[in-house]
Amino acid sequence: MPDAADNTLALSPADKAAMICLGNEVYGVGAVQKSYAARLPNLTFVCMGEGALYDWLRKQGVNVSIVPGDTHFVAGGSASTLMRMPAALKRSRDTAHHLTDHLESRGIQIVHTHWLSSQMVSGFMRSRGFRTVWHIHNNMSPDRLWGLGRKLNHALARWGADAIVPVSHFIGQNWRDSGVPIHMIHNGVDPVFQTLRPLPTSPMRCIAAGRLHPPK
Repeated sequence: MPDAADNTLALSPADKAAMICLGNEVYGVGAVQKSYAARLPNLTFVCMGEGALYDWLRKQGVNVSIVPGDTHFVAGGSASTLMRMPAALKRSRDTAHHLTDHLESRGIQIVHTHWLSSQMVSGFMRSRGFRTVWHIHNNMSPDRLWGLGRKLNHALARWGADAIVPVSHFIGQNWRDSGVPIHMIHNGVDPVFQTLRPLPTSPMRCIAAGRLHPPK
C-alpha cells in the first residue's frame, strides 16, 4: 500500500474506490491486483473483459463486474505511438462514458489504474469529477524522442492523474518532476522466512521456466 502522506486520496475508504483491470491478467500486475482484493474486501473491481483475473475475482466473492473497454493500446515505437494516440484517446473517451455511468450509481469517487489504456480512460473520468490513481509498474526511457517522450508522459499525467503510485524508487524517479503527487510503494508479498536461511555448502542449481501462460 502507498506510504503515508498528506494527500487525502491515500486515506480514502476502499468502498469509495474502484480498481480498473484488463480482466485477463495472470502474473505480474495480476498478482498486485489480487493482493489488493485480499486486503481490501470493500474495494470494487471493474474488468474491461473476461479472463483469468476476472474468473479469480469472481471465485473469491469479490465485488467485480465487466464494462467492456479499450485494452489494446500499448506504447511501442515512439512514432507509431504518437500516430495511434488520437484514435486511442477517442476510444478511451467512449469507455470513460460507460464507466462513469456504471460507477457513479455505486458511489465510487476514485479510480485506480495499472496500464496506459485504462489510465487514459481515467483521465477522461477525472474531468467528470472522479479522482484518479496511476499505478506505474514499468520504467520509462528518458531519452525517447530526445526527451520529448518524457515530457509528453508528464503532460499526460498532469491531465489524467491525481496521484502516481510507482512500484520502486527507480521507476518513481521518472515522475519526480511531473507535478503530480507520488506515493512510493514496495513489494507487498507476505514473508515466508523471518531470517535469511543459510546457504548450502554444495553448488546450487536452479531451473527457470518461462511462458507458463501463452500470452507470457
